[in-house]
Order: sequence, then C-alpha cells, then structure tokens
Amino acid sequence: MDSTSQINCALGSDLHLGSVEEEYEGDVEILTNIDPSDELRLEAYVFQSSVTFLELIHSQGNTTATVRTIKPLDADGALKEARNTRILELVDINDNTPVFEKKEYIITVSEIIQVGSDVLKVKAVDADVTAQYNTVYYSIQPPVPAEFELRGDGTIRLLRRLNYNIADLYTFTVEAKDIDDQKDTATVLINVEDFDNLNPYFDHSLYQASFPENQEGQISAVAPNAIKAQDGDTGINEPVVYSITAVDPNEVLSSFNIDPNSGVISVTTALDREEIERITIQIQAAQQDDSTKTGNAVVFLAVEDENDNPPEFDQSEYTAVIPENSPNDMVVLQAKVTDLDQGGFVGTLQVVPDTVPFSISPDGSIRVKSSAELDRETTSTFTFQIEAKDSPPSNFSALATVNVSLSDENDNAPVFGKSKYEGKVFINQTVGMLVVKVEATDLDEGPNGQVSYFIDFGNDEGYFAIDENTGEITLIQDINLPDNEILQFSLYVRAKDGGTVSRSSSVLVDVKAPGESRPQFLEKVYQGKVEEEQEAGAEIVKLRLRQTSSP
Repeated sequence: MDSTSQINCALGSDLHLGSVEEEYEGDVEILTNIDPSDELRLEAYVFQSSVTFLELIHSQGNTTATVRTIKPLDADGALKEARNTRILELVDINDNTPVFEKKEYIITVSEIIQVGSDVLKVKAVDADVTAQYNTVYYSIQPPVPAEFELRGDGTIRLLRRLNYNIADLYTFTVEAKDIDDQKDTATVLINVEDFDNLNPYFDHSLYQASFPENQEGQISAVAPNAIKAQDGDTGINEPVVYSITAVDPNEVLSSFNIDPNSGVISVTTALDREEIERITIQIQAAQQDDSTKTGNAVVFLAVEDENDNPPEFDQSEYTAVIPENSPNDMVVLQAKVTDLDQGGFVGTLQVVPDTVPFSISPDGSIRVKSSAELDRETTSTFTFQIEAKDSPPSNFSALATVNVSLSDENDNAPVFGKSKYEGKVFINQTVGMLVVKVEATDLDEGPNGQVSYFIDFGNDEGYFAIDENTGEITLIQDINLPDNEILQFSLYVRAKDGGTVSRSSSVLVDVKAPGESRPQFLEKVYQGKVEEEQEAGAEIVKLRLRQTSSP
C-alpha cells in the first residue's frame, strides 16, 4: 500500500488507511503539509506493541515524512496510530496451527461409570485472531474405540459400558485441525478401575478325581486341574475361603475335608469300594471380606478297587473278512475286554504271534499292520490269537482266537500272452473268417478276473470286429486288395476286467493283407541292337520283371 495524506498538528485528525494482509512490508503512509517547526513522533494507540512494527522517517524542517514497516505485520498484534490517528486494518491469514494444551491426557475411571458420562476434555488453541481460522475441529484417529466418542467441544464421552476384565486400559490419539487441515495430535490414556461387583468363580465347574479304597489322605490327582477359585474382580482379587456344602451320599459327609485356603480335599475316613463306589461333593468358594459373594463347583470322586479279577474277552473267537491290500491302520474288528475290577481292564493287549500283518490297539481295535502282506493270491486266510494281560503286579491274562479272511480286490490288470499279435487276410478272404485270436488273463477272481476285449484304434475302415468274450478278431467286410501290394492294418486291442474300478492293458495286433501277385515289366519299352550276320543265340536285350511275394 502507499497512502498519502496531510497532517494537522494543531487540530489532529483521524484517517482510515485501508487494509493489508498479514506479513506486509513497505511504506504505510506518506505525510505532507508538515510545518518546519513541527516535531513528529510515532506513538502507540490502543495496543502498545503496534509501534514495534513501524518507524517514522522524518528530518526536522522537512515538509514530508514516511511511516513504514520495520518487520512483517502480524494481526496477532493490533496496529493503530494516535494523535493524528491512523487506523490500519490487518486481514488475518491462517498462519497458525492448533496446539493441544497437553501432549498426553491421562485419567482413571471406574468400570461402573454411567454410559453418556463425560470422561475428560481435551483442548487445543489456534493463535489466529479470526473465528474462521481459529475454530478447532476434534476427532479420534483410527482405530477408534467403540466405547468412546469425541465431541465438537473436545469432550470425550462414554458410549458403552466398561468392563475391567475385558479391557483395563484404552490408549488412542486425538486430533485437532483448523479449516485448512493444519493439525496437532495428543495421546489419551484412560485407565479402567475395577469395581467389586463380581462373585468368585472356579476355574472349572466340574472336577473329577479318584482315590484308593481303604486309604486316607489328600486327593492329589484332580482333573482337569487342581481345584482353584478366584475373585471375579481380577483387579481387586480378594482371597477366597473354601468349604464343603454337601456330599452325596450324605452318610459319608464326615469322611471328607477341604482345606479352606488351598482347596485340597482329603479323605479323613477310609472307605470300602464294595459299599460305596462313587461320591459327589459340592464345594464353595466365598470372598474373604464378604461371605455373601460365593462361587460353586462339583467334584466327582471314584473309589479305586484292588485288582482281584482276570480280564475277559467278549468272544472266545473272532471272525472278519476284509479286502486284500487294505491300508495300514485300517480297523479289522473291535475286541472288547472286560474286568470286574473297578476301572475295568487295565493292562496290555498283544497279537500272538507278532509276525502276522496285524496289530491290536489299547482300545481293542485290531488293525492292519502290513498292507503289503495282504495279497489274496498268496495267502487268503490268517489265524492268530490276541492276549490281554493285567498290568503288574497282577499275573491275570486271557486269550482269544482271530480268523481274518481276505476278499478279492481288483488289484491285477489283464495280461496278454504275447507282446504283439499278427494276422493275415489273403485274396481268398471271406466275411466272418478268423484273422487272429488275442488272449489275456487276470489273476483276480469273480468279476475282477473276467476279461473283455475291445479294438480301440486302427479299425477306421471297419474291416474287423472282436468278440469281447473270446478275443477272436474276424473279418466283417471284404478288403479290396490291389494287385502286387500288401496292405497293413495296426489294430490296438484293449483287455479290460470287470472290476467296479476296472483295470486294463493294451496290445498291438498287426494284420497284413497281400493282393494278387502278377508279374510286371519294369520298363514299358526295351531297346536292343542286332548286327547283320549276328550269330544265332546272341543276346539282343534283357527284359526285367517284378513280382510281389506273399509275406
């Protein structure tokens, strides 16, 4: 800008010089009509800092003076002139970024805070002077927690109920930006405080254990894990006290005790399995500081018996039929072993002799051990024994016989007797005549070993047919046999068995058909010379003939 105006030091004057944008540098006003006796100086008006941006250039006695900037103008410091007042309006530009008052906001709230409550308030300030540029817009950067929202005034509000046991800390980033997307970020950490509102709970609702009859002491082998309970409010974790609330049957209630601190159950009076076999104990864990807060579980106990009965198979002899080549680990049959002692049969099972291609699993499953040995064409039946032996120190055992028969599987393909067959058709051919017979054998039995024959390729003219049962190849139409030529037909014959998933093999049948052999001169014209007075019997010319021979 470059504004020229007259000054009146006697009366003073107010003058609006117009407007410039921030960062302006240069002349602001040129003053004229200055009396040589006037003394000029630049003073602040309204804002003391205004004069720090300007300087007055005037020499005593001169009739003109200039007001100019000494540094870029900034709207954050208002600029006015006094006495002979000059008002210079600065147009704000968006040269400031919103800045959070803190880089990190931390707060702790209870997990029972009501949904809709304000959790905390973040605040960012933009130093620009106009509302257009100093208005701040708040948001949460992804990922945005579903439990909170950030409102336009910077207030973080709860949208969903908190649960300390699910999440005890929320950390996210908030963003403040102005209309031109100039931005700042801050971190928010919200600690969730646990509230004593949950009952104790056991790790499992059902426990199982066993103990030997006629013995007292702690029950140590508890499944799936040792008995344990804890406060449902994990952040508080108040100790719990264990107790037995009921025993079924009730008459053995006094035979058991539970340690109030560890939860270990003990047998205080030895029991006889023949009188009682199973026991159910109801246990409880109460919060130490509040006995009304409790958790419950059930313990199933089994009384172990002494081993005084031999094992016994459910059958003295087992019979099974399986396909040959059955895969390894295939179950052949299931043998069941019982033992009248508590817990049933506890011991080992084995096959006798162990050289047979079968094994027995601890559950009594007889399985294929060696599939390669299950070849019906070699061995069709296996007979062996299985033995059940009690675990030491018992010497009880039992035997049973097993008969396994192998059923045929289509594991063999038909095999031709020759690698190649040959046939002939002569000039005296007749429809229906036998040209050649192919033959293949299959070691399988039943339909798996029944062979059928087919011509796959080489019979495009349709001269031949094959009997699918016998393999006989016959002539079904006359072949035109040119003189002095041998026709050759290469037939590819396939032999297929009758298995559900059939197997097959192929062989080449070479059929030759010679035409009638007639002598032919090699040349159409022969030339020779005879001299006069040539002796009789002299060779004049030699004629050559060609004749096709039958194969």
